Amino acid sequence: MRYKPYIPKSGWYVFTFLYLGTVGIICGLLFYDALWGAVFTIPYLVCIYRKLKRDFVESRKRQLKEEFKNVISGVSGSLQAGYSIENAFLYVLLEIKPDEAVDNLLKEDLKLLVNGMKCGKSLEQGLKELGDKSDIEEIKELAYLVKTAGIYGGNLIRLIGQCARSMTEKSTTELEINTMIASKRLEGKIMSVIPFFIMLYLRLTGVSYIDVLYKTIWGHVFMTVCLVGIVFTSISIDKIINNLKG
Repeated sequence: MRYKPYIPKSGWYVFTFLYLGTVGIICGLLFYDALWGAVFTIPYLVCIYRKLKRDFVESRKRQLKEEFKNVISGVSGSLQAGYSIENAFLYVLLEIKPDEAVDNLLKEDLKLLVNGMKCGKSLEQGLKELGDKSDIEEIKELAYLVKTAGIYGGNLIRLIGQCARSMTEKSTTELEINTMIASKRLEGKIMSVIPFFIMLYLRLTGVSYIDVLYKTIWGHVFMTVCLVGIVFTSISIDKIINNLKG
């Protein structure tokens, strides 16, 4: 997805590849007692990279949803105060204060939305374009509702107010769900790293007992099978947790 907020900055890639390189070296030494063993961990590193990238996009989506919820709540209040729809969005845009700690992901798109309405573009069209770019269902749904209200007639102020309340309730529910499965996510991470600690323990306390695993072909085969099992287990745990999220 080429939507700008979903594209990590260069610093994220640098940190991620350093992290993956470190994991690869550790796996190579623990499972093959050699740096060349890191080559066999490439599929595992690819899985980790995809998960990190997916987590990054999901975190950005959550932030965008929260920002959009705040925007719609502000627009709803402005409309009830007598502002036009264009001025309501403009007022909310001007109220967004820069935060050095957290980037506002929606501000640039909100500027495009306001400028588009000034140039004659409909609110429904602007929201649809934003929904398609960001792939956020709440924005797409609001665009559809605005379009429906324009075709069949409807109270736009009431419609946006209901949408703001619905998004607030949904955000609260999602927060409760994430809180409930946080412990399961932690358990999954612990289960994923335990095999590495077991291997480290054996390397430090019983080198002579596991020497055969590093100096014979069948030992390398066995360690590769173990590594594949760890990768499969990690992927399964991740899918189970995602299913719990719904």
